[in-house]
Amino acid sequence: LAETRLPGLPLPAACSAGPVPAERLLRIALGLLQVLEDVHAAGVLHGDLRPGNVMLDAATGAVGLMDFGEAVAQRRFAVAPPSAAAQAVKVRPFSAPEQTGRVGAGIDYRADLYGLGATLYWLATGQPPFAEPDPLTRLHALLARQPESPDVLNPALPRGVAALIDKLLAKRPQDRYQSHAGLRRDLQQLLALPGEGFVPGRHDHRAQPAPPSRLVDRDDQLGQILAAIDAPAGQRRVVWVHGASGTGKSTLVKSLMPMLAPRRMLLVSGKYDQHSRHQPCAGLVDALSQLAEHWWAGPDAQLVATRQLLRAALGPQAGSLVQLV
Repeated sequence: LAETRLPGLPLPAACSAGPVPAERLLRIALGLLQVLEDVHAAGVLHGDLRPGNVMLDAATGAVGLMDFGEAVAQRRFAVAPPSAAAQAVKVRPFSAPEQTGRVGAGIDYRADLYGLGATLYWLATGQPPFAEPDPLTRLHALLARQPESPDVLNPALPRGVAALIDKLLAKRPQDRYQSHAGLRRDLQQLLALPGEGFVPGRHDHRAQPAPPSRLVDRDDQLGQILAAIDAPAGQRRVVWVHGASGTGKSTLVKSLMPMLAPRRMLLVSGKYDQHSRHQPCAGLVDALSQLAEHWWAGPDAQLVATRQLLRAALGPQAGSLVQLV
């Protein structure tokens, strides 16, 4: 196995003195963008762009990207997001919202552009966009809050550079930069003319086709489900989503994800299909397994409290449920 040895040091070691000046930040951004463009042109999404995976040669300014352990091939418009449970313990400070599996959106090259923005945010401020130590608190912040603009934490940062980083960190992929060329043009403009009046993305256009991101003609069904979700406390509701195969049941349920994040709710789901019809309670087991993985990702104190509640509610049936899940 032959691998390229990247010169230099990881960014945390190369830029350990604190926030870097705007000019140096922009030059690092241009170098890293070129590497990302080459990776994406090969049909690969890096998936874990963060300062520790970026190499910087201080002598030449060369930038490299390492650790492709989370990389995936993008063979279609977008890669299917992981399940929310699969990502329960992997809410990284530099991940894009769609990488959590909780916003119902596919993952494409714009997730790496979010990681680029989060890395630039770290270079500008010395901290990630969301630095909450608790994974669940950080998850809620990632889904529901916009990070504080970097020029608030670092007043020496020009407003134009901060605006560019803010755009890269937009929650929705369609609100970020849509092309490498558009981002490069803005970086070069800020490097040449860092003055006021800069509008990020003015010359940006989407470089790849995208599947529809909006659910069409399902407002009534979504309204019924949300009405059940927003029912007064103490009133339990069951909503059955049924229909023929291929009519969009799973898409309808997944479209709830961005609506649940501000409500601090978790969506777990299970599906009964022809491949699992011989497995008793297959859909319920799948949903409960996702819920259990979510609990495991929480703080120890919360896990202990949840375990006590389950024992009190289930009594002697707790063992049977453990074996099932």
